Amino acid sequence: MKCRVRELSLYVALTGILIVQGCGGGGGGGLPVAFDVDFCLNNGVTLGALQFTVDYDALVGAFQGNTANVTCTDLVEGLSVFNHQQAQRNLLVGLVNTNGFAGPGMIVSCVFERTGAAAPVTGDFTVTVTTAEDAGGIGILPLPPVSVCGVAPS
Repeated sequence: MKCRVRELSLYVALTGILIVQGCGGGGGGGLPVAFDVDFCLNNGVTLGALQFTVDYDALVGAFQGNTANVTCTDLVEGLSVFNHQQAQRNLLVGLVNTNGFAGPGMIVSCVFERTGAAAPVTGDFTVTVTTAEDAGGIGILPLPPVSVCGVAPS
């Protein structure tokens, strides 16, 4: 998407407000730039339920949306719960599918808006699995690992 300078100039002249989000590359001048952050179940295991926490304390920016209004997509086609705790700088994810969902593979994608100059990378996010169950509700140990498997501009 390219910005139309003439339309932006007219808008700024009429309102005194410049909004550039979504135009060009975002540079690093403090403007939010959105990135898709993809989460993968790393092992070949079939689950019925999975809960994990994502810590992004080292980054400048936040996941798009707060509390349950965070912009995330469940890719396991079941019941999902997302809770973005912006003050604590973490994201809680819960997935349930009574038919089960299998790894390895991508299970969730969320939008992260950075406001600094550097784009986020996979290692900037710390993922901690807290609960895993099979399709029958039986706990699975050891907990299967989940990681950020991709970060790309939205």
